[in-house]
Amino acid sequence: MLKYLLVLLVCCSTAFSQLKEKQAPLMGYNAHMSDAPRWQQEKFEQSLSKLHPNTLRYPGGSNSFYWDWKKGWTLSYSELLPFLQKSNFLINGKTIETEQEFRSLTKLNKKKNPFWRQVNRYNAKTPRNDKISDFAYAIKSQNAQAVFTLNLITSTIENEIEMLKEAQRNNIEIKYIELGNEINSENLITKHFYPNAKAYTDTCIIWSLKILKEFPNAKIGVVGGNKNKRMAQWNQTLVTAINKHFSKQKKQFHFILHYYPHFKSPVFDYNNHKQYKQLIAFAKMDLKQRLKWWQWDATSEFDTWVTEYNLIEPQPYSINNKWIHALFSSNLINEIISQTDAKMLHYHSIGSKKFPVFAAIEMMNDKMELSSSGLATSLWNRLTYQSYNFKKETTKGEQWKVDFQSKLSCECPNNPKLATNVEIDPLQIYSSQRSGLKTILVTNLSEKNNTIDLLNYGIKNARVENYFAELKDEKWINETQNKKGEINIPSYSIVYIKEIK
Repeated sequence: MLKYLLVLLVCCSTAFSQLKEKQAPLMGYNAHMSDAPRWQQEKFEQSLSKLHPNTLRYPGGSNSFYWDWKKGWTLSYSELLPFLQKSNFLINGKTIETEQEFRSLTKLNKKKNPFWRQVNRYNAKTPRNDKISDFAYAIKSQNAQAVFTLNLITSTIENEIEMLKEAQRNNIEIKYIELGNEINSENLITKHFYPNAKAYTDTCIIWSLKILKEFPNAKIGVVGGNKNKRMAQWNQTLVTAINKHFSKQKKQFHFILHYYPHFKSPVFDYNNHKQYKQLIAFAKMDLKQRLKWWQWDATSEFDTWVTEYNLIEPQPYSINNKWIHALFSSNLINEIISQTDAKMLHYHSIGSKKFPVFAAIEMMNDKMELSSSGLATSLWNRLTYQSYNFKKETTKGEQWKVDFQSKLSCECPNNPKLATNVEIDPLQIYSSQRSGLKTILVTNLSEKNNTIDLLNYGIKNARVENYFAELKDEKWINETQNKKGEINIPSYSIVYIKEIK
């Protein structure tokens, strides 16, 4: 009898593992702490709700190096200087002696290193002084989850834990914590405090032990690296240390990756169909090469968090807020998920007047409207919100074969050093379920119309939202209606399909 019970238990266990539901990744936005209106500003709040953010990242990216959560702003020149002096931060072998000297050096060097550029930028802005209570308002009003990026540069673990406790007192769940932002960057201040992988790893161990003591269920992200000599064996050093010190808690650790396809002038001419394909396929080619360069396979036993992604292009921003940006952003998400299986993605950022290419909400001229990339990311947010059985559906259409010449043999600054080629699917279909109902997101990158049959996905009736435009357009067309059976997928479109009963 015992033998049969054991067989039954094994069979049940196997069946359960086969039926295990894959959770959709968390998707949201980098917080707007220094570039947008206050969270409570009505027009901004309404626009933010149209993005459907699953997560909001506080306080953001590089501002976390200098962030003082108690005042809700970055450290001023006068506040930062004593800290630099105490830590023996040297410029040309000398200590910065006075605030006036600090200001002069910043003005002189602001184009030479991110440190000077950041100090100049944050001190040039009018402080908003957003406190934890203000961030709590945004989390509650958007029904989002908080991701905290801790200050590992100009703060202490005791101070940062107190920030997390203050957030908890404001009814924010402490679940997702990043140990710093881009500690692997070639920034004077990050290089000073973390000159090598061991320095950062040692800090991660000390901070993680204290964080997990206070918040035992927290998930912790560590910054992945391996970009240059300073970061040699960065990922491997972190992996070894986590396995040694947190063997029973290793599932609570994740590796953080930031990815920005960086286009240099001239950008691929997307009005030329061959170059349009190269522009769309760039993310697949570029991310594949970067993951190899970053030795990301060393982190394979841990999940990936992509806490910043977007594209970067120089002025005059030929891609930004054109419909091509929406299609590029949707495909960029597809490539990140396909190549890293990321469990968290944060678009950079909600909005900015200075860096419009980063904006999900178009803030130029105080429009407060969704940009094309904001629309694309909002549709992905809706697909993944509290969803399960998340997967990429197979398609049978023709694949694009895209060739990239070597930039050494042509005037093509965006091309790789060595000639290469990739294949991409111009019709991408993702599905998920929520409350027993299926949701589908279709991105048609092609100039040709397409069709799909809802019955093939087990859907009898659905609400179908078609979004499409010409590549150069800043405004899109939206056609929404209830459908059944075969539906049209327009050229250059993103289609959101929600099952209805």
